[in-house]
Amino acid sequence: MVALASGVVDARTVIVSLAMLPPVAALAVLLSHGARRRLTRVSGALVLIGTALAIAIAFYPLLCVLALAMTPVLLRAAARRDRRQIVTGWHELHHDATGDSLAWSAQ
Repeated sequence: MVALASGVVDARTVIVSLAMLPPVAALAVLLSHGARRRLTRVSGALVLIGTALAIAIAFYPLLCVLALAMTPVLLRAAARRDRRQIVTGWHELHHDATGDSLAWSAQ
């Protein structure tokens, strides 16, 4: 919505901001691996990298072409990380059963 609303001021801004959606989405996919161990999950690293990328593109709008060209590389790296992930690991969610009407141990 912000990307489209910025078109009121300048139409070129819409083109640049919409061109940045695929690389930022691919970056979020790449950062999602191992996010469970980080305190800020995906959002912390995505905000830092996204802010640096936004500042660079604000000064040099042609960098969005380079960022858009990096999208397949980011997706390939994310796919490689997902293939190496061990999917058989089970981590139980431990919670207090008191007050939970569906918990067998609380009855």
